[in-house]
Amino acid sequence: MGVEKNSDFDNALVITIFLLIWMVGIVISNGTVAGILLLRKRLRNIPNLYIVALSFSQLLIGTFVIISTIFGVNVISTPTAWCITAPFFELFAFSAGIFYLVGLTVDRDRAILHPMSYKPTIQKTVVILVMLTIGALVYSVQVFIQYGINNSVNNDQNDKMTSSNESHHESSNVCNILTEDESSDLWFRILDCVLLFMLPVIGMVIMYYRIIKTLWSPTILNTSSTIRKRKVIRSSVVCVTSFLICWLPFYLLDIIHDSIEVITGDEVSGKGYDVARIVFIFLALSNSLINPIIYGFLNKQFQREMWQIKKKYFCKSNQVADTYINTHNHTNDNKQGCSSQHTSLPS
Repeated sequence: MGVEKNSDFDNALVITIFLLIWMVGIVISNGTVAGILLLRKRLRNIPNLYIVALSFSQLLIGTFVIISTIFGVNVISTPTAWCITAPFFELFAFSAGIFYLVGLTVDRDRAILHPMSYKPTIQKTVVILVMLTIGALVYSVQVFIQYGINNSVNNDQNDKMTSSNESHHESSNVCNILTEDESSDLWFRILDCVLLFMLPVIGMVIMYYRIIKTLWSPTILNTSSTIRKRKVIRSSVVCVTSFLICWLPFYLLDIIHDSIEVITGDEVSGKGYDVARIVFIFLALSNSLINPIIYGFLNKQFQREMWQIKKKYFCKSNQVADTYINTHNHTNDNKQGCSSQHTSLPS
């Protein structure tokens, strides 16, 4: 028994360490992308506004959702309200990310296929993003409905509710996103899969097919505008693809698991299922790390702005030293650091 407890403790410690690494990476990468896109005037365009909104949704996943998961992994008791709020923000962040990706796709579809009639502005885009955010909040209210149904089906505390503070008439629970597997959630899982995967994917595939067919047509001229639009579409397609690859296994596993429990009436558990769920959770969280990397690699303008920021804020000491050397020695042989790199900006 003692060996088993030590093993569980070691597993929880390893998972917690990886979750903290993921959290730091998500916060730094998405915070950097959002900050640069907002602060650098040359990057303030309509597609980038959607990327900023997507980064904020990923930040929510990287903070609130991961912290809640760490509590559950380490069997830390939390108020019942926390166990309801955590899934709410998880679903909100996920659905908002999907809505922003669909919004970006619609914007690019109209801008490229209907350039004469579609006249977007920054102000209109902000309004659309606010509406999409409200839509994600409204959609996520289903978590509270789901919680009420689960309570009515099973009045006893489930395996996530491990302790109770009867003297204060409050319940103190252990809620763990990594082990959420209520079979009564099946219909909500299917609803999420249809509304947050199938329909958006079908719509985005159709729109990107039309866009690619237009932009990569042999008859279109390779102007600077066309090349710039192609780069935007390429990065958008990669972001959408990574989002689906990372999140789809997580939801499919839940649907398959809950379906088996509903059909057979038996509880499905075991080490294999637990390992698979943890792996898919980390795969889903990895999307929040991948998006900023994809954007940085595929957006040359973003790379140039990063380089300019590096020169301005992180290379001043080298530039001062170079100036001193040049002034006193009248030679360029000793140039080092950032000032010698100004001619190698990403093209």
